Amino acid sequence: MHRTIQMEVAGMARKIEEGKRSTYRLLSGVGFSRPEKEDQPRRFRIHAYTGAKVETWWGPLVIDVAGMSMKEKMPILREHARDRVVGWGEEFRKEGGTLIIEGPFSRSTKDAEEVLRLADEGFPWQASVGVWPKRVEMVSKGTFEANGRTYEGPCEVWRESFVGETSFCSIGADSDTAAISMSGSTEHQVEIVREEEDQMEVKEDKMDKAKLMAEHPELYAALVSEITEAATAAERSRISEIRASAFSGMEELVDQCISEGLSADEARKRFIAAEKEKKASRLEALKAATPPETGANVTAAADPVSQMPEGEEKWRAEFNQSKELQEEFGRVEAYIGFRKADSRGSVKIFRKL
Repeated sequence: MHRTIQMEVAGMARKIEEGKRSTYRLLSGVGFSRPEKEDQPRRFRIHAYTGAKVETWWGPLVIDVAGMSMKEKMPILREHARDRVVGWGEEFRKEGGTLIIEGPFSRSTKDAEEVLRLADEGFPWQASVGVWPKRVEMVSKGTFEANGRTYEGPCEVWRESFVGETSFCSIGADSDTAAISMSGSTEHQVEIVREEEDQMEVKEDKMDKAKLMAEHPELYAALVSEITEAATAAERSRISEIRASAFSGMEELVDQCISEGLSADEARKRFIAAEKEKKASRLEALKAATPPETGANVTAAADPVSQMPEGEEKWRAEFNQSKELQEEFGRVEAYIGFRKADSRGSVKIFRKL
């Protein structure tokens, strides 16, 4: 019996929500700015969507930025509570396949004051941007265009959507991070555009959500619970692994990796590349700051370490006399290891294009 249920679940999982969707929430970092004049309110800047493919519990998702719409003013809340107003979005820019939301903080609510005070103290606020689909395209195979890019199927594409309420969330300290990122309002009917092959397949399978709920209520409840729990656990694990693998001082890059839906391995590669670039740039700066030689005797008298032959003894002396190197590498062994790698040509400097 259990095997039969598993087969039914596998065959009907894609059909349960046929033609219906709920809100999807995108996580993103938040920027804060101070006004040029004292009588003006503080402002925020939310990079709501980068145009990247997002991995959801039901499969890959791309939101077409060109089809995203919103009201002239969007409520900005705290933790999705309607009575906790933080401000409102009033500027919406679509740049290079991305969506940016900007607006002022309220000067009349305690929540706005607390959000700003915590931000000034360094608290890592994130924004949860609610997107409602209106027209969905299902791409089963091949490629498709959106946001000025080419993507590979299979993928669900939201060609038309509405950006509604957005909230400031304490994602970093919230154990329900994954639940927030997947929570939505009451489901609603949307236009589903499928390839002809997919449409034929749907017609052959007459089992829909209503019929499944009526004829197999226990199966439906178990399926929804299993999918939600698995997706929540997977999202929490992804975010936790990304944060754990980051180096110190990479908070902004961590937020970017999470909002783009990167896996822990993809994020880890970015962290390593950024750390290598940081240390290599630091080494180049130290080399550039070394004064030119003005004569062997003068140089030897001014800095005897520079006259030592290359090797561990010289590198150890360099580390011991430089506070900057001590702060950068922490231990002399780390610096010696770095210089050895540099001498072998194993250190590469990555530049942003």
